[in-house]
Amino acid sequence: MIDIHTHFLPFVDDGSDSLKDSINLIKEEKLLGVSDVFLTPHYRKEMFEESKEKIIFEFNNFKNEIEKEKIDINIYLGQELFIRSVSHFRSILEKRDEIIFDINNSNCILLEFSYTIPINVEEIVHLSKVNKLQPIIAHVERYEYLNIEKIFRLKMLGALIQINASSIVGADGRGAQKLVRKLLENNLVDFVSSDMHQGRINYLKKAYDYCIKNYDSEIVQNIFENDAREFLL
Repeated sequence: MIDIHTHFLPFVDDGSDSLKDSINLIKEEKLLGVSDVFLTPHYRKEMFEESKEKIIFEFNNFKNEIEKEKIDINIYLGQELFIRSVSHFRSILEKRDEIIFDINNSNCILLEFSYTIPINVEEIVHLSKVNKLQPIIAHVERYEYLNIEKIFRLKMLGALIQINASSIVGADGRGAQKLVRKLLENNLVDFVSSDMHQGRINYLKKAYDYCIKNYDSEIVQNIFENDAREFLL
């Protein structure tokens, strides 16, 4: 499996405030069968605004520690960008060189929005594509204003869709579980990720086991590994 959305990198957001805890989280990923992990700390104005230099510094330290511990897992760097509005997204595009911005130096960007305040996600997807970027909508099931029809529309506009493993197994409530299972049934999912933070339960393997029992095996391999290889590696 490949996990494209995590908050394991210590000291840069609310994901982990301890190198030891981060190492334990990575060890758990390895035990669950994960081969590659993308570290995607939050970028959110006035909340999580660590400098690009600080994030790269912590990433290199963390990578060195993983090598010292002899953990056979690959890590890559990105960020999860919180977008408040279309105009806010335009401003981030203008200063993209000042932040990590995309995932693993690809053209893919991981986007997060308010869960309750509607935003014009279609226009943000359009702007991304115009700027030769591939938008990935993070944990799409969390946004109250996005139903399956609107998510289908985003896919048709060129967005990639990420859901959380915890939602598949019902840990985020019945509403989220019902939506993600509909998305899976209609082949609208591109990535299943842990979105792990320190203190959370990693449901990635449990979600994989559920999917392999209930959906086409080729589709399951795509959403847990192959799509990540295609777009991010």
